Amino acid sequence: MSIRKIIAHVVGATGCVAVGWAVHGLLLIGTCGDFGQPACPPQAPGYLGALFGGVVAVVGAVIAGAGLALPGLFLALTVAALRAAAELPPAERTTPFLLAGIFGLLILVPLALLPFVLHRRRAATRLAAEGDEAIGTITRVQDTGVTINDDPRVRLTLHISPSDGSPSFTGETALVVSRLGAPSRGQRFAVRYDPADRRRFVLGDPLDVADVGDADPLDRLAKLHQLRLAGALTDEEFAAQKRRILADLP
Repeated sequence: MSIRKIIAHVVGATGCVAVGWAVHGLLLIGTCGDFGQPACPPQAPGYLGALFGGVVAVVGAVIAGAGLALPGLFLALTVAALRAAAELPPAERTTPFLLAGIFGLLILVPLALLPFVLHRRRAATRLAAEGDEAIGTITRVQDTGVTINDDPRVRLTLHISPSDGSPSFTGETALVVSRLGAPSRGQRFAVRYDPADRRRFVLGDPLDVADVGDADPLDRLAKLHQLRLAGALTDEEFAAQKRRILADLP
């Protein structure tokens, strides 16, 4: 973990503690300072300052890459509200319990979805290892308008050619890409797909004709032949690359 992320996590944790402390104190104080209400105690401004500063710290930590700061904030708010409810008279516990329920749900819902996310990740890993091989050529790149950590999420349309010579098909997938290394139309990728459900596929490494040039001549010829069978190379491209490989032989 980088120094920046370590600092971000420390700042985020500090912000969560500050927010929890402030909310607990403010809930115990209740309404004050308005017409007909008792004057606010001297510690109220400190709670408000800690609340504001803590929220700013958590937001800054999330922007800096501390993804756990946000669920940490929800946890701190839930604990603070429950603590306040336990210390207040029964007639004044409605608001703390309501806050605890809201922020508790924001924690429990992602936890409930976690098994499904892990199942999808395991399925994708298994597909990448055991799926049928193919070559996918990007035919369309569409920006979804979503940005995650300054990186855009794009939707790719690919023409997928199985390596075993079976009919090609069209597939779509969405992924977050680097702005500096965004995929482009015509770029080829290694693909693994589920022959029983061709909608399920995963992208591998970029695959270009130039990649063939670093291997042993026999491996280069075999790879060229595979690209040709998959439809990733035209007959003219195959012949030109084959002549280049044969010319390099001693």
